[in-house]
Amino acid sequence: MSVALYLMRHGIAEDAAAPGAGGDFARALTDKGRERVAAVAAGLRALECRPRTIFTSPFIRAKETAEIVARNLDNTPGVEPVAALECGASAPAVCDWLRGLKGESYMLVGHMPDLGRLGTWLVS
Repeated sequence: MSVALYLMRHGIAEDAAAPGAGGDFARALTDKGRERVAAVAAGLRALECRPRTIFTSPFIRAKETAEIVARNLDNTPGVEPVAALECGASAPAVCDWLRGLKGESYMLVGHMPDLGRLGTWLVS
């Protein structure tokens, strides 16, 4: 059985140095970031993207991104934070975690350059 896997970087987030941002973990999406994620989600809906679950980094900006996407897709997939997708995640560690998933359609929301490395790892 094949698995459809969508990789998505979080939307535009607050600067780490922004007053009240609370450090890297707590950085939220900006208004512009939320708007762009909603636009991307509308495109994914038009393409009939239907992940069963959206797995996300537990960082606030990634969780917000995943929740916006989930609300905008026709099948309203569940959103599940996964430590393996935290900022700085290694591609081999994420691949080890992915092996536990059974044939379905999933989306991973995380950070760059981690997702780029993961994509390279998966196709090479």
